[in-house]
Parts: sequence; structure tokens; C-alpha cells
Amino acid sequence: MNFWSGCLGLSKKQFGKLYYINVTSRKKYDNHNSYCGIARLTVRQGSSLQYKLLGYIKALK
Repeated sequence: MNFWSGCLGLSKKQFGKLYYINVTSRKKYDNHNSYCGIARLTVRQGSSLQYKLLGYIKALK
């Protein structure tokens, strides 16, 4: 959580529940020691933001 907190500029209090999925990967990655996982973001009242972004995308096409 320290990595994502610093990267996104958010305090640790703004993070919700953490999920750890332990998966055995067959592929070897070069950055295995520095890999910090992925972040999933949830936006409150996200539907209005979604429609605004879809409008921007449509205007750019």
C-alpha cells in the first residue's frame, strides 16, 4: 500500500479493503522483485464521470 499511496498521492486512510490473490505464474518477469501489483480504483458517483468521458471520446473520433 505504501507504493500506491505515494504514487497516487493519496493517504492510506483513503484506501478501502485490500485483496491479495496468491497466484503462481509460469512466466518469469524481469521486474519480479520490484513488482507492486495493480490498483483498482472506485469513483463515487462515477456514472456522471463516465458519461462525460464517453462524450469526450466521441467528440475526438
